[in-house]
Amino acid sequence: MKKSEIYDAWAPAHGFWSPWVKPVLFAWMDENLVYHTHFERNWDMGWLHQVPAGTAFVADLPGTDGIALGLTMAPLGYRPIPVYNAVPGGFHREAVDTSVIAYALHYAADTLRTLNLRPDAPPVFLLDADRRGPGMIPDFVDFDNRSVSFTTDFPSANYLLAHGIKFVVLIQHHAGQPQTDLAHTLRRWQEAGVNIYTKAIGDAEPIMPLTVSKPSQFGLFWYRALTMMGLKRAPLGGYGGVLAEDSAGG
Repeated sequence: MKKSEIYDAWAPAHGFWSPWVKPVLFAWMDENLVYHTHFERNWDMGWLHQVPAGTAFVADLPGTDGIALGLTMAPLGYRPIPVYNAVPGGFHREAVDTSVIAYALHYAADTLRTLNLRPDAPPVFLLDADRRGPGMIPDFVDFDNRSVSFTTDFPSANYLLAHGIKFVVLIQHHAGQPQTDLAHTLRRWQEAGVNIYTKAIGDAEPIMPLTVSKPSQFGLFWYRALTMMGLKRAPLGGYGGVLAEDSAGG
């Protein structure tokens, strides 16, 4: 498939949630290559029967686990929405391995477009839990593609509520509070009347209500500028940039 076809499989033209599919990794793909990747997971999804109508999901899972979950939920009527916003480093040593996510997006597109999901299918927003990398700028890599999520990467609470979404389940490997950057989005949704729940993907326990802790600098207009300090922006969008050229010495 061409890049545009791969992207359209994930972000169909009339999909309610397509505007929030990040194009960064799709633009990076080489459409002439055939990607073979193994990302299937055998999770028990029996807990979904307890989820009320009008529920969306935010899956903050590492690597390709989010895509695996998205494809597990898609046949059940949910629309996976990739919100990956960092680029691979090519031949450079990377802070975060995003190439495997791009491979999985490419590989899964054929399956996704055969499902004929409704335009208003409830969304499953997919994030890479490892997006922030090791913390400080690592000196053992050449390509810093650490990233963060912002409230603008997601629909507003008003948009969710206007489209019948009253509940959001945060899916992580461990139930509990979200990562700090994601907390800004979930806390805003919660304050606007969206009910937030938490779920650990690896167990069969029911979803549990979650009061999202107010993160530091919550609501401050300069939070975005503070957060981006020290992160590399890619020239064509997203996150990722070369820290230093490899030494030519012998």
